[in-house]
Amino acid sequence: MNKLGNHFHPSPRRPNTSRSSDSNQREGDLLSEMIRHSNQLRYLEKRLKQALSRLQGEEKEQSHWRIAHLRQGTLLLETASSAWASRLRLQQKLLLNLSAKINRGVNQIEIRVRHTPTPQRNAQLSRPQLLSPEVASALQTMAAGLEESRLRDSLLRIAQRHR
Repeated sequence: MNKLGNHFHPSPRRPNTSRSSDSNQREGDLLSEMIRHSNQLRYLEKRLKQALSRLQGEEKEQSHWRIAHLRQGTLLLETASSAWASRLRLQQKLLLNLSAKINRGVNQIEIRVRHTPTPQRNAQLSRPQLLSPEVASALQTMAAGLEESRLRDSLLRIAQRHR
């Protein structure tokens, strides 16, 4: 009975919250596991880079690679260039020994080159090139010798892009 003395009967349309709370719990557990794994990888990367810096005395060089993931005992290292990948492959045994001391779950190391596009290069390619006044004049002369056409219009439009 509620405060008014009426018996309370749940509506049949009322959602079953127990199922959704179980689902939320599973999602929360999954998210917690992902965060824990991410933190574990960051910690492993930090310790591995510190150890290599101490051994080699080359702290700035440790920024050329990162840990991509750790799955089934395989630690994947990524670098942006094949030169750095070769250098890491030469140190693969050392990297494996250090990684295994930091995280006993590591039993193999893979190294992969992951090329990333450089925004500067793409921006330079997308800008229209400026023509010298001589080239612009030559295009205008060429266009003047043509009848009305799309080619003529294109040549005149390109000729406008001069310094």
